[in-house]
Amino acid sequence: KRYTWGLEYLRETRQRLRKLAIGDSATLTIALIGDSWTHNYLRYSGPVASNLKTTYGNAGLGWVGFSWPSGLPVLINGSIDPASSLVTVAGSWSPTYYTSTSPDLGHLSSSTAGDLVTVTGPASCSAVVLFHRGGGVVRYRWNSGAWTSATLSGSTLQTVSLASVPA
Repeated sequence: KRYTWGLEYLRETRQRLRKLAIGDSATLTIALIGDSWTHNYLRYSGPVASNLKTTYGNAGLGWVGFSWPSGLPVLINGSIDPASSLVTVAGSWSPTYYTSTSPDLGHLSSSTAGDLVTVTGPASCSAVVLFHRGGGVVRYRWNSGAWTSATLSGSTLQTVSLASVPA
């Protein structure tokens, strides 16, 4: 019995994985799309990511989500590998979940100055891009450095590259 369906449609995936396996330069981007079975890294998405990192190397943290189902902040989206990135929130954030225009269908909003979202990530990172829906200002800082402000414009899903990522 064949346990894989549609393998012939994965030519590009197999080619990139072979290049990675022999040490050539290649990038393979994988999006896991689904419901709570995908969202909860303890089910299948975490082991899949762990296996890929062990076999082909770690290409980076990937997506980190900030939202959670209403009334359940302990289920914050975070990342596929919470050991690499811990997400905590403080303040009066309002989550929107399953209906937002974002890669994980969720977003947070707050109009209270001083509310915080803290992401403790890996020691090295080459780029950080914030997805937002526009309106307002965010302040961010790396480690305990100086705060930098970014004005979020637009009303549809936008991105802003956060500057001065530490080495």
